[in-house]
Amino acid sequence: MKKICVRMPNWLGDAVMGTPVLEDIRRAFPDCTLTVLCHSAIKVLLEATPHIDDFIVFPADKKRERAEKKRIYNELQ
Repeated sequence: MKKICVRMPNWLGDAVMGTPVLEDIRRAFPDCTLTVLCHSAIKVLLEATPHIDDFIVFPADKKRERAEKKRIYNELQ
């Protein structure tokens, strides 16, 4: 099974405009596990999106965010 992780934009409007990509990915890879990497505000926006299987959320604290992003990216490699 394929695992796909999509990093969504930080801005709400950009994230909304990016949601069709999630549907396209699901259509192209119907059996994949689709994870979205985003900030908590974006997660709230996308939680009802049926194409997403899981979320990885960055902390809102800017100092912690950089370290957390680095840890997450290292895990995904």
